[in-house]
Amino acid sequence: MRRTALFTLVIVVSIVAHLFARQTVKKKATTNTSVKSRSDSTAVLDTPVFFVFPEFYSFWPVDKNDTTLKYQCYDMQNDLLNADTLHNVDEVKFIELVKVYTDYTYTYVDNDGKPQPMPVLSKISRYDRSGIDKWVKQEFATKEYSYFKEDRSDIVRADTTSGLNPLTGNKQLTIRKYYKVEPTNP
Repeated sequence: MRRTALFTLVIVVSIVAHLFARQTVKKKATTNTSVKSRSDSTAVLDTPVFFVFPEFYSFWPVDKNDTTLKYQCYDMQNDLLNADTLHNVDEVKFIELVKVYTDYTYTYVDNDGKPQPMPVLSKISRYDRSGIDKWVKQEFATKEYSYFKEDRSDIVRADTTSGLNPLTGNKQLTIRKYYKVEPTNP
């Protein structure tokens, strides 16, 4: 029962992130197109860039006031990966869901000598790759483990963004696809 509830929570967070992202993307796209000097009808379109991720992952962070929920991908050397350049999810060793917020009860002194509220990064959960098509999820608060098997042939959602390619100056279409991940036994 707890696994089902946790799995449902992950899906809800992903959906909220996806819905929030659509609003953010529209605002960003408007900003990017105004930078282009030539009209949209004459702009050259670069080859689309594709990303494929497990369905529990969301590229888009969820922001509420001064709190952000976001996923971070790490490679085999435990180095943070840039999700914008990650084309192969097989390069990922683990994915963490983190909460970033500001703790106003603690301060630090910045380079200008002024006190600033302390930024905090709190780990919520972690998905470790345990096999070619398997993931193990650890909830840090409850220390519970869940096991998942992926099906890359079953795409459950996708999102698309467009903007300017900083290298070519052309329009760039980015397509992110998310494949099915189902709970399984260890």
